[in-house]
Amino acid sequence: SKYKNKLVTSYKETSELNQGVFFYIKNTRTKKIWQGYGSQKIIFAPDKAKFTRIDGNLETSTSITIDAKSSTEIRRLEVKNNGNNEEILEITSSFEPILSSESQDYAHPAFNKLFLKFDYQDDNIIVERKNRGSGKKIYLATTLYTESECIGDLEYEIDKEKFLGRENILVPIEVQESKTFSKALGTVVDSIVAMKRIVKVMPGDKIALNLIISVSEDKE
Repeated sequence: SKYKNKLVTSYKETSELNQGVFFYIKNTRTKKIWQGYGSQKIIFAPDKAKFTRIDGNLETSTSITIDAKSSTEIRRLEVKNNGNNEEILEITSSFEPILSSESQDYAHPAFNKLFLKFDYQDDNIIVERKNRGSGKKIYLATTLYTESECIGDLEYEIDKEKFLGRENILVPIEVQESKTFSKALGTVVDSIVAMKRIVKVMPGDKIALNLIISVSEDKE
């Protein structure tokens, strides 16, 4: 994702690492973990991209839309339970915030991340890129919003190593082991924005979560 000439999230075409914006879904009953995007069916329309897939009794649909006027991206994940059992799902979103030019990120990726500052307000994570010289500040606000029934509060993690696990490039260790996210906002060397909701899906019901990413030069 981009805002003006700034990268919002990390993505390099030459990288061999998993990158971009992800949903991880874990069924607490079966222990199966899968990603929200699948190859079952993909639709590219003028106003959105939509990915649907079926995993056992669960049907997932992910729609990606952009509101250009407010510089906001919405990724809506819907899960329908076609089975006869109640399912409890741990749903985690993650992405690496950048908020700088592509040239800065390519030239000094590790150093570039040291200028990000994190805050938390009313279920929103606020990321601010600190000024280097006289440049304008830029902010990112994100939340994993749902009106569906949740178990517990929103959990979040900003430490990439803690989230992924040391030298792990596959499914994040905190997702694999259903670890409680630390909700710590101190300084980290390598940052990520990971958020988790635990939701209940009754037989025949559908739940929806919305990953909202908004960028502005004004914090409000």
